[in-house]
Amino acid sequence: QVFAGENVILSMLASKQLLERLFLEAHVARSGFTENVNDASNVSTSSIQSFFNLLDVRSSTRWGNAIYIGGNYKLDFGKFTFGYEWIDPGYKTMGALYFQNDIRNITTGMSIAALERRLTISGKIGVESNNLNGKQANQYNRVIGSIQSSFAITNDLNLQAGYSSFNNVNRRTVIEDPLNPVPVSELILSNENAQVGLYWAIQNTKTRLASIQAVLNFSSGQSILNDEVQPDNKVQSINALLYAGYQIIPTKWTFGATFSRQTNQLSISNTFINSLGLSASKQLLDNKMNIYNNLALASSTQEIENQADLQSTILSNNLGLSYQLNKKNALSFNSNYIRTKAKNDNNANPSFYEFRNSISYQIRF
Repeated sequence: QVFAGENVILSMLASKQLLERLFLEAHVARSGFTENVNDASNVSTSSIQSFFNLLDVRSSTRWGNAIYIGGNYKLDFGKFTFGYEWIDPGYKTMGALYFQNDIRNITTGMSIAALERRLTISGKIGVESNNLNGKQANQYNRVIGSIQSSFAITNDLNLQAGYSSFNNVNRRTVIEDPLNPVPVSELILSNENAQVGLYWAIQNTKTRLASIQAVLNFSSGQSILNDEVQPDNKVQSINALLYAGYQIIPTKWTFGATFSRQTNQLSISNTFINSLGLSASKQLLDNKMNIYNNLALASSTQEIENQADLQSTILSNNLGLSYQLNKKNALSFNSNYIRTKAKNDNNANPSFYEFRNSISYQIRF
């Protein structure tokens, strides 16, 4: 059973450059999540705990904290990086900042540049652990790592490749029950990711920039149900993307077109998604303001035991605006809309939609 929920997040970001070579940053977030806004039992809390009454606190409301502290130190031949991340058990949001909870990461890494900086290689290694409150039956400590590389063959042609075993949570829309074909937004935890890609500037002049970018990505992991990772539900995903961009430099307009093909495999279910996207952005007020819009239309086919079970259409639009008030202050707004309409063999036409808005204010010290 699905209930209407509510989520309020208070987050802060601070960063500082020290001694010309040392950079430090910290992210702190606190989330208040109400599972059921129709629950009649209100709970008396302080104004601070209810985010100054922005959150209607009820018996199904829970709170959680997320912290990240990290930075880097510049070397003559590269950069040394370090980080510490802690996400409380039970920490939950509707998709902002962090999807995962009950996790602690301690990482360190290095990046180097060679061949007159045409070749760059960066790597990270660390330890990831869960059961931060000591209440979980399944506890683990595992070594995590990543490596990324980039090679500029010419000034206009660049190749990239990488691999990571860090946890990464993504969202996709699936049908849980073929007899009740209601699209459900599902979370997928991937802990193995590999990627190759290229960037080619076809035209690069003082007034025009035309480019093509191609990326092929593979990931594998497990599904997430009720905030719990399902180790027996293996997931694999292959995503191919082709992007063409065109920038008119004098007018500060940028246009883009994207085509992608995604294949997801979960147990006996396979999902195939073809997507076409169009984007446009423009800089205004001496580059202080940037306005952008991304529109995408996708068709999805879901198969159960190699038989087509459901076809759906997904429409999404992302509208945003950012404004640099001065050297230390910036304001941004983002509005995201997604709508899915599905059809199965029984001529059922269920739909799912989500509308999300955010406003952020950034201060540099």
